[in-house]
Amino acid sequence: GRLPVCTRRPVPFANLRGEHQFLMILHRMLYPTAHASHMAAFIMNHSAFPKYYTPQDFTAAEQRVGLKRKRSSTTANQAYTAENIHRRWCFWNRPFPLGVVGTSRHDLFDIDECGIWLEKNNRHHGKAYGGVRVREPGPYGHGEKFTLILGVDTSGALKHLRISKATGTTIEIFVAYVKELVSKPGWAPGSPGYRQRTVMWDNLPHVHDNAEVFNVMDAAGHRVLARPKYRPQDGPIEYVFNQLQRELSKIIHTIANEHEFVQAITTIITNITGASIDATFVHCGYA
Repeated sequence: GRLPVCTRRPVPFANLRGEHQFLMILHRMLYPTAHASHMAAFIMNHSAFPKYYTPQDFTAAEQRVGLKRKRSSTTANQAYTAENIHRRWCFWNRPFPLGVVGTSRHDLFDIDECGIWLEKNNRHHGKAYGGVRVREPGPYGHGEKFTLILGVDTSGALKHLRISKATGTTIEIFVAYVKELVSKPGWAPGSPGYRQRTVMWDNLPHVHDNAEVFNVMDAAGHRVLARPKYRPQDGPIEYVFNQLQRELSKIIHTIANEHEFVQAITTIITNITGASIDATFVHCGYA
């Protein structure tokens, strides 16, 4: 005959330690956003001594081992291909032209682009009495996109930016930006304070890898190094963009038109200190 089926609900065990604690940590490392029920099933299926645990048991055990609840972020699947993993390893463990070993962070200049919409910087939360919606005058709808190209170094003395009302960065726009950069004091050969810089940017297809861009930089005596693909956390400029967005959200209610919007962006970037930018380079791992 058929074997009897156990219909009794598993009894929770509050003391999550030993092998079960190891499996919980392993599962969290592999799947940091997993639900408690997924961890419970993982332990039940992979432990030599399966036991059932409640979400409260996992919460207590995670607090005990130092696991904390944090806002999650997504890394593109492409970042985990063998080629891109190897490229990132070379970036952090090999000298130029493969990586940054032997290059001081003070000789680096990080460049990237971001798209900005006036209305997308509105505040999304406020306070009101029960039954009353939070309403405030401000930009609304789908306005035109501004493209910001920004480059920074650890000193903060030069924050080279270009703002254009464009849907994205074209070759013509980026070449013009690079030519403006290498014409500045300290960047143009023979100018006061000139020294060789290593310019970093990501891998925007057909723009950052354009031959004319490399020729302009090489003619001025500077080097170009591509940051790892699909790894924005390796770019200090990304943290500067975060600061820009945060500060914009504080003053967006005072901005009435596009001219004031562009002026606000310029002012915020100008006021970001060199110490703050240098801290982002250190945070990313540059020596």
